[in-house]
Amino acid sequence: MMFVKDLIFLLILCCSISFNAQAQTVRVAVYNEPPFSEYKDGKFTGENIELAHLFADSINADVVFLACPFIRCMSLVKKGEADMIFGVKRTKEREKDYAFLDQPYTIQHFPLQFYTLKSRPIKIDQYEDLSGLVVGTVRGSVYYPDFDKDAQLTKVSVTSSQQLLELLMKRRIDTFIEREDSLLPLLQKDEDYQNQIVSNKYMYDKQVDVHLALSKRSFIYQYRDQLSYNLQQFLSNGDIDKVTARTDKKHQADY
Repeated sequence: MMFVKDLIFLLILCCSISFNAQAQTVRVAVYNEPPFSEYKDGKFTGENIELAHLFADSINADVVFLACPFIRCMSLVKKGEADMIFGVKRTKEREKDYAFLDQPYTIQHFPLQFYTLKSRPIKIDQYEDLSGLVVGTVRGSVYYPDFDKDAQLTKVSVTSSQQLLELLMKRRIDTFIEREDSLLPLLQKDEDYQNQIVSNKYMYDKQVDVHLALSKRSFIYQYRDQLSYNLQQFLSNGDIDKVTARTDKKHQADY
């Protein structure tokens, strides 16, 4: 008799969990990062968008996307106004405010480069050449330890890569740091950019784990273990590879 009662309880619990998940909508913070995530022609497209659907479907939840600059996206997730964000480096500092799955969903391996105007006599052949320059960055981004911790460098932070291009063209900064894959779609939209902006010899190239970060202040936090398990399954059965192959893009680096 007790076995039957226990079985009924478990069935009710499972149905309750399933119902709650179906009743939830996962809010994904999305920063414009073509070709990985982009709002175009009234809809969101890109690798991160497909991954978001994959993870949301795995807990029987709907998904909506919140467009925001990177620093704003991170703030929304931190405060629980968004539930998750893709393409984030895991650091001890960030672990205080965000929950990460047990493993990364991909690995970045393409370089961070420094860009300058072709018309200016600035050459960055080694890290030391950054000294004395005004360097543009995206606010809230994490690049690499030597650069991030260097308090001697003069850095100007803005909210997007597009703004970095505009500041460089106006000579308000001497150079900026960015990934080629992230910058190329922006350069292709403007012939002036293509003709006047060049990359320099010095670059930082090292493998970096790329994570999905969850808000600790939203309903999604209770699904951390389940999503970690789902991610393991996605990696083993090739679901992540199918998404990246379908979008035909390289894996994303993180800010």
